[in-house]
Amino acid sequence: MEEAKSEKSEALRAYLPAIVAGLLTLTTVILYSTVIEWRWWSVYLAMAIMTLVPFAIIFVNRKWALGLPQYLIILFCVHTVLSVDMGTALGFYGKWKWWDTAVHCFFGFLACATLYYLYFRLKDDRPKAVDYIVMVLLVISFAAIWEVYEFVAGAILDSDMQDVRALMEQGLNPITDTMVDIVVAFVGSLLFLLFLYLKYLFVKRKNRQNR
Repeated sequence: MEEAKSEKSEALRAYLPAIVAGLLTLTTVILYSTVIEWRWWSVYLAMAIMTLVPFAIIFVNRKWALGLPQYLIILFCVHTVLSVDMGTALGFYGKWKWWDTAVHCFFGFLACATLYYLYFRLKDDRPKAVDYIVMVLLVISFAAIWEVYEFVAGAILDSDMQDVRALMEQGLNPITDTMVDIVVAFVGSLLFLLFLYLKYLFVKRKNRQNR
């Protein structure tokens, strides 16, 4: 009995970040449906998908013991809220251009961190230089896949998910926005590698002092 309660408590703690993110998304759906003047069905689709993603990640992480730390799961949920709920539904992307850049950079950092932890799940040795290069290339691929999704979903649902019309009205090249999103995701992955390097130097220095 105690063991069953412990398992339920552990599961609740594991899924808590996704539950909180889901409640925030539900609040966003209400605001989007009642307050926001313009509405696109593609936004509802994006919120539905991004709500399920953290739950799926937690389920897979627990089911197959991937070893993703809790703080990384929390960052996934934060990214969901920042990108779809606040960025797309509440219009933060349109209000502040830096928001789009920051979120895509955050995605690059987050994706590279996830690949780094998954590497240790698949292999016993430390990553080599070529492994880090593959991680960065995969992050770029993920960013490109997201842009493809926005293009295809927008075309199917007759929604301007990439703000092509708005950019053209401003005399800007719509392709630039897509390419910048991919580039800043690449920068985000490099920032994670820089974080790893600085962490390595810190640990190395600390080990020297302890000798």
